[in-house]
Amino acid sequence: MPYDPHRYRAEAPGDLPAAGVTTVADIEVPPGTTITSRWSPLCWITDDEIDEPADLYSEFRRAFHITGLWPVLVGDVEWLQTLRPDQKATPPDSVNLHAVLGERYRDNVSYYFEEYPIVRRSFGPTLDELAPPSTSDSDPAAADNVADNQGRYSRLCLVPTTRPADVPLVLGWNQVETDDAGILTAILRSLEDRFEAVPVCMDSRDVLLAVQRPPAVGAEARALAAELIALSACSMEDYDNLDLDFIRGTSYSQSINLWWNQDR
Repeated sequence: MPYDPHRYRAEAPGDLPAAGVTTVADIEVPPGTTITSRWSPLCWITDDEIDEPADLYSEFRRAFHITGLWPVLVGDVEWLQTLRPDQKATPPDSVNLHAVLGERYRDNVSYYFEEYPIVRRSFGPTLDELAPPSTSDSDPAAADNVADNQGRYSRLCLVPTTRPADVPLVLGWNQVETDDAGILTAILRSLEDRFEAVPVCMDSRDVLLAVQRPPAVGAEARALAAELIALSACSMEDYDNLDLDFIRGTSYSQSINLWWNQDR
């Protein structure tokens, strides 16, 4: 399918389902609850686990341009109840992404050079440039495939936003102690623009992205792998989503799992 940069855009953040509502944009929804931050609605979440969360995710993903509600699958909900949008977050449009990732790359790459010999053989000491936008066609079904393989995420959360990458900013979600949600959102916006990477699942310390326009050639994949060294100090340890072939720049999976180990 040809890439459509407007596929995942809404004119305005949507209205969360009111109490007792059973359908949203002709999509049947189970009972749910609005989570508020102080006095402002933050998101809506199903009251219970649902049998086919991936199916409901898919319906809301396809209807996003109408609803302005981006779906994410979650497991436990206690972390959602602690979120507070950061009114002082860095405006995402003001972030110098290459500078941010370049500094973080230098901080992380020495660790990976020591732990993973393949990284030492494949990457240099600095992040010279960001990966170019993918030239692949779009595969929106990739997001549904990723959702279908995440059994522990069995509740649906709807977030009012105009684009998927802004979910962390709307929620005030951030797990990088030196950053704020605005910087993380800038990074996710760039991944969304270049690779059509969108959030599928979230919990208190990680976000799982579906990549609907993967790198078309090995050099693009290697460049993206270098960014992942910078982006998350633990991404490279998740071999379900980032295997050795990917690090070599010869293959790519449909998902990227970004998670942060606060103990390292």
